[in-house]
Amino acid sequence: MGLVVASRELRRVDPNRPGKVISLEPASGENVRKGTPVVVTVEAPLCTVPNVLGRPIAEALAMLEEVGLDFTLTTQTVDPSKGGQVVSQSLAGDLRVQEGATVQLVAEAGRIAAPNVVSLAKQRAREQIEGAGLKFALGGTIALEGSSVGTIGRQVPAAETLLTEEAVVTVFPVGKGVKIPSVVGRTKASAVQALKNAGLKVRVQSQFDKARSGKVIRQDVLGAYVLQGSEVTVWIGTDKLVVHPGLIKIPPVELIKGPVGRLKMSTVHRATAGSTKPSGTTRDR
Repeated sequence: MGLVVASRELRRVDPNRPGKVISLEPASGENVRKGTPVVVTVEAPLCTVPNVLGRPIAEALAMLEEVGLDFTLTTQTVDPSKGGQVVSQSLAGDLRVQEGATVQLVAEAGRIAAPNVVSLAKQRAREQIEGAGLKFALGGTIALEGSSVGTIGRQVPAAETLLTEEAVVTVFPVGKGVKIPSVVGRTKASAVQALKNAGLKVRVQSQFDKARSGKVIRQDVLGAYVLQGSEVTVWIGTDKLVVHPGLIKIPPVELIKGPVGRLKMSTVHRATAGSTKPSGTTRDR
């Protein structure tokens, strides 16, 4: 006829006429020169919808494209055991539809094994986590004996934990640590100096103990490996009653007067703000 088919367009107007020509441009009956390009619009032919349930996402999409079907894809996190698989399709498998029809797919979010970044430098850890499709988060500094300062000492979740895409992996870098020395039995000055030399902060408390007056009688942490700058509390023995404002101080047993079995406490001190004088009260029991 001397005409040139410029393009062939598919339309889904009348599914009862699949594959039939529904229009021409220029239209039928027009007089045109030989060689004039003609756009042919054809009713989309039928195809069979493949069953993609349970298929990996990439495979399912390829199957739909192969038969000429369009698709939309959304993900959910309901059953991690089916991660990365199609769990729902809007057009059932083996259904006959026109090419170009849209199949709505729902897939379970893919699962990613958390990389092991313990002992890596912080920047390298970030690269591995983000490279796996996960989010990087930085936690607080920790003390970890035997680990290099600045490397990652711990990660949450642990390596090989299966995660959904863009889940967060938090890492904890190693800071400079120190093992807390024992200062029990030392004088206050000696104990405080030893702890400060180790890079620790010191809090001093007093506790009645005549026999060990002026010496450290206990400390709250002993032998632990902690970050430098951590605080250690020590209790120094004293031969004086330690009274705190607003509290009643029970005296040591040697100050209690009266026969055994009917103790008469005439030396109970009631402390008030700015005063530690005996209240003068007597309590029998």
